[in-house]
Amino acid sequence: MRHSLHLVTYMVALLTLVSCELETSNNGNLDGYWQWILVDTLESGGTCNMKESLIFWGIESDLLEIFNNKTTYQNVLFRFYDSGDTLVLSDPILDIRDSSDIVMTDYALLEDYGIYEVPETLLVEYRGRNHITFSNKLFRLYFRKY
Repeated sequence: MRHSLHLVTYMVALLTLVSCELETSNNGNLDGYWQWILVDTLESGGTCNMKESLIFWGIESDLLEIFNNKTTYQNVLFRFYDSGDTLVLSDPILDIRDSSDIVMTDYALLEDYGIYEVPETLLVEYRGRNHITFSNKLFRLYFRKY
């Protein structure tokens, strides 16, 4: 009887492990926290150092979270699609910790993050292990892995 109980316990544990489905990401080095360090304005050719702004992009699976550690702005969550040479951001949600999240329809807040339309298509100009550069119609955004 004791041998049967151990066998049943072993089988249940084995079936539990086999039936688990681990969700993984195919994002490679894109997953992680990225600090916005520099922005070029394409029309004027101007450049602005963004390190002190403390704006970060957190990327995992198909979610991108933009947050500013220096201001009281709320975090913004996006769904995104990565084709390798473009990153398409869509479905922005204002993440308000103390109340319900809000589906964004006014994108004015996003301009502070280099995003001026939704959906936003960002061209991936450079993708390295610790640096990435995106551009849209107005800006070139430089990030470093944090």
